Amino acid sequence: MDATTAPHRIPPQMPQYGEANHVFELMQNMLEQLLIHQPKDPIPFMIDHLQRDNDYVPKIIILGPPASGKTTIVSVSY
Repeated sequence: MDATTAPHRIPPQMPQYGEANHVFELMQNMLEQLLIHQPKDPIPFMIDHLQRDNDYVPKIIILGPPASGKTTIVSVSY
């Protein structure tokens, strides 16, 4: 049996680590940006992408008229 058909045993802490550190989202976002921008040299592009701090920043906008409770909604959410 070669390595491509051998059963794989994934330690239980591996998925937990990936989930806790948002690895799937990070890699998905990096691949999306790579395919959108299609840089001539993808390695420096990916390094730059990984060095940025803001890859997993939730993008949320709370809109509403004055006195509609926007501040209350935000404070309850966090």
